[in-house]
Amino acid sequence: TAALSWSEWIKQLAEQEHQLWSHRRYPMATLKRDMDGEALFSTLFNYTHFRAYAQESVGEALLFERGADGLTDAAFEHSNYPFILQAGMTPTGESIYLTLEVDTCRYTAQDLARFVACYRHSFTQMLTAPQTLCDKPLLQPEAQQQLTQWSGSFNRMD
Repeated sequence: TAALSWSEWIKQLAEQEHQLWSHRRYPMATLKRDMDGEALFSTLFNYTHFRAYAQESVGEALLFERGADGLTDAAFEHSNYPFILQAGMTPTGESIYLTLEVDTCRYTAQDLARFVACYRHSFTQMLTAPQTLCDKPLLQPEAQQQLTQWSGSFNRMD
């Protein structure tokens, strides 16, 4: 397989997602029944960009607001996913943010710090050099070693 740039890889991924859209209305209850009630997902990724909120305000308060560092407890939602990555862009498009939510019964504070470091490193690579080849591991060597210990092996996923 030829190595792709980050931009090409993301475009390919978007095309694959588009091919799945015709199945997005399949009833969740039926899907769970088809899987004998087993958990369907352990990870959730959600991207949002609320452009419509950019001009909406009540008095002088913007309807969409996040902390200065992009982190806030105000957006907490209950779910049954042990690992959730929320990504988004502020309504004005001036900045992006990531929020990582994990099940603290499964993951330690040290695990969380590793996840944050991994995502920060990965997204920095993607955003600062989108035309470079994405054929190198995203993980820093320490994180790659930890992943290998957790899984027993590392296989690149195309």
